[in-house]
Amino acid sequence: MPQRQTRSPRMLFYLLSAFFQLQGVHGMGSHKEDFRFCAERRQTVGGHIRYDTQQDAITISNGADGLNISAPFPPGPQQSWALPSHLGTYRFCVYWFQDDHLFNLTYGITHSYQLSNQANYSFSSLNFNYEGSKDGPDLLNNISYAFNDGFDNRSLPSMTRYKFFLDFRKIDQKEALVQNSNVEEEMRRTELKLKNLETRPSSDQDGPPEDPFL
Repeated sequence: MPQRQTRSPRMLFYLLSAFFQLQGVHGMGSHKEDFRFCAERRQTVGGHIRYDTQQDAITISNGADGLNISAPFPPGPQQSWALPSHLGTYRFCVYWFQDDHLFNLTYGITHSYQLSNQANYSFSSLNFNYEGSKDGPDLLNNISYAFNDGFDNRSLPSMTRYKFFLDFRKIDQKEALVQNSNVEEEMRRTELKLKNLETRPSSDQDGPPEDPFL
């Protein structure tokens, strides 16, 4: 009897887990990913998953025709997949493993897609924005994203489109170049004024000296 009492709660746990998985909601385990975006999508009609390339950002967009993902990584041999035929709520996650150069998508409990195997890109930080309607059938729910091996993990409001910018290192370099250019230009102007002051003949009139910086 004590042995049966020990197994009963465990069996109940397995049955409940299987029930939720059959509904199309999939909970992901722990991964050593550099970027992760997860959300629940309500699938009411058929459609497709589509992957495309763009510069310096990862975009996840949901619509009536399916799920659209774009990133600055070359695509694999396939860029479009039909959604599962079973309608319901699906938990999907987008993963980026920098060391392995992999950019993958999981959709439900049995569907996995390799979006790119050349995801070689470096970034120092991450920023994002989101847009779209706050209600309607295309709304994504229970959204979370993480990067830096999951140390930065946040929840996001329900929307239909999310964009994560990866080009902060490049932006910082551009700003530094502009700042250095302004400093060099100011130094040239100051040097020119000092040279003009040295070559200007002295005046016999008394008065305050001219400020070369004005």
